[in-house]
Amino acid sequence: MRLLRSYRGAEWDRWFEAAGLRCPALRGPVPDSSVVLAEMAAQGLGVGLLPARMFRARETGGRLVRPFDLTVDLGSYWLTWPQSRPESQVMRRFRLWLTETAPACDTA
Repeated sequence: MRLLRSYRGAEWDRWFEAAGLRCPALRGPVPDSSVVLAEMAAQGLGVGLLPARMFRARETGGRLVRPFDLTVDLGSYWLTWPQSRPESQVMRRFRLWLTETAPACDTA
């Protein structure tokens, strides 16, 4: 099966390492978003590693299949802005909305 690559460089290396296997050579295009990668997988173009929380609805809807329970932590996203710029009212509302919408986020 073709392994679809993403912009998160070493994800397949880390997945195979966690599975106790050697990662094969990877070739092919590198889409610039997880959404494009998920669509490629849904169209049968290969197997991709995707953030499970982002794509649970597609999995539930039958467009994607999660064949293994193995997960690999590839880090987190951070909400940032320059220290030189104070937090605006709009930025504050967005930050509050984001932390309320995604309660699993670490706000430290």
